[in-house]
Amino acid sequence: MSRWVVVPAMHLKPYRCIACGSTPRDTTHPNRPQLQAYFCEGVDVNFGDSVFLCEECVKVLGQLRGMVDVDVHEKLIKLHDGLVRAHQKLVEEYDTQESRIERMLDGVKAKKEVTSSRKKTKVATNA
Repeated sequence: MSRWVVVPAMHLKPYRCIACGSTPRDTTHPNRPQLQAYFCEGVDVNFGDSVFLCEECVKVLGQLRGMVDVDVHEKLIKLHDGLVRAHQKLVEEYDTQESRIERMLDGVKAKKEVTSSRKKTKVATNA
């Protein structure tokens, strides 16, 4: 049974991507170490060569499959998180406003009760 895993480097023969033939390296680092790769465990080609895919080939395959680009996906996640925070803030503001309105209405009801009870007592004393 085979499964794909992410590995820190192409550590087995042929030490390169099966699709493009490259061995991507970190050009920003002075020792130029290999970049991470995708390795298919339990699969070999050409009588013992391992199956690796580089990051760029995986991106191309994903695009061919119709998947969203990683950068676009990350931008959408940030946008979504911002919208969720904004929504939560609006919900909190709404709840605060609703409780304020309820207190105002309770105050109006209390004022009506006091006013009506005063009128009743005045009418009772005049009679």
